[in-house]
Amino acid sequence: MENCDTLVVNGYIVIDRHTELDGGWIALSGGRVAAAGGSADPRPWAGRVVDAGGRLVTPGLVDTHHHMYQNLTRSFGPAINGSLFD
Repeated sequence: MENCDTLVVNGYIVIDRHTELDGGWIALSGGRVAAAGGSADPRPWAGRVVDAGGRLVTPGLVDTHHHMYQNLTRSFGPAINGSLFD
């Protein structure tokens, strides 16, 4: 990998169930994942670098139907035994 448009660094990269890179990086070119590497792998040059700061990064995951607000209520004690609209 020579150059890329955007480089996401310092993330916990989950590529698939068998590949996880703690402190890794993902190179993006033309809006697509071009390469990924671990913390010890040499990084390509990038026009833009984004520091993921230890956050979870999951390339290629597109969730077209998800009720994001439910993440906030499904594990909230008073809501666990409530009905859908309580």
